[in-house]
Amino acid sequence: MANHRKRDKDEQRSAQAPKLGAGNSTDPETLVSKFAASARPRKPIDAKALSCLTDGMRKQTEPAGEFVRRMRDDSRY
Repeated sequence: MANHRKRDKDEQRSAQAPKLGAGNSTDPETLVSKFAASARPRKPIDAKALSCLTDGMRKQTEPAGEFVRRMRDDSRY
């Protein structure tokens, strides 16, 4: 009986959810997400401090794509 109630709740929720791909409308019924600017102003970057931080780092020895692929393959097996 509890499974039926959960399924009914899920069906109601999905019926009330905005439809994906419903067009470029700003109508609340079809709106999925909206981009907005940050409320806080950006802080200036201290180039000298950033340079000091990155000077001690080692250079990348392999391309990022190969690294991620190797990392995924190693974790699978």
